[in-house]
Amino acid sequence: MVKRENMKSRIPFSQRLFWSVFVMFLGFTVCFLLFQYQREREFSQEKLNNVLGNYNYQLFRRTQQAEDINKVVHLFISEIPQKDLRVTIINPDGKVLFDNSGAEEFNNHNDRSEVRKARLYNDGFAIRTSGSTGRRYFYSASNIGGYIYRSALPYD
Repeated sequence: MVKRENMKSRIPFSQRLFWSVFVMFLGFTVCFLLFQYQREREFSQEKLNNVLGNYNYQLFRRTQQAEDINKVVHLFISEIPQKDLRVTIINPDGKVLFDNSGAEEFNNHNDRSEVRKARLYNDGFAIRTSGSTGRRYFYSASNIGGYIYRSALPYD
C-alpha cells in the first residue's frame, strides 16, 4: 500500500514548471535591465565628455587671442547653458595657471587621473570629488600644446 501523505505535500509538476520558467524570465529581465543601465550610463558620460572637450578647445582658441583670461572665461560661461562650469588651465609642470572655482591655492595637478590621461592620450575624463571645493565633478581634460585645458560640471 502506498502512503498518501507524501503525495499531498508535493508541488504539482505544472506549478514547478511555471515557477521555474517565471524565475528564469525574471533573471533574464534583470540582467537585460542592468546591461541597458550600464550602456546608458556610459553613453551619457561619453556625450558629456564630448561637450566638455568641445568647450576646452573653444576656450583654447579664445584664450590665445585675449590678454585677460579671467574675462574671457566669464564671458564664455555667460554664453553657454551650463552656468556652473568650472575651468582650469594647467601648465606642463602641473601648476594651475587659471581656475574659476574661487579656491586660492592649488597642489600640482599632474597627479589627477584626467590630467594623466590627457597627457598620455590627449584627452581624458574622470568622475571624482574635488580636493579644493569638496564637490563631485565630471572632469574632462584636453592636452593642447602641452597645456591642459580642463572643464568640469557638478555630477550627480
